[in-house]
Amino acid sequence: MGMARDISSQVGFPVDSYSAPESSACRFMMCEAVRLQLHSQEEKCPKSLFFKRVVMGDLEHAKLKALTQPVKMARDVKSYQVR
Repeated sequence: MGMARDISSQVGFPVDSYSAPESSACRFMMCEAVRLQLHSQEEKCPKSLFFKRVVMGDLEHAKLKALTQPVKMARDVKSYQVR
């Protein structure tokens, strides 16, 4: 229920559950993305949202950049923050 609660706080409506159909998933070199289907009793709640996941620590080129260009890496990490 943890992620459904997090989604609820972001969309502003209670989300009972969600699903992530494999057919809507995309895997790229730097991220993974999926269209989440939201299930809610609230009619005004969006039916879906786009979820993108980037884990800088999992990326080989990011690890190298952290060692060779730490200032640029700090800038990149800051730019990925959700506001």
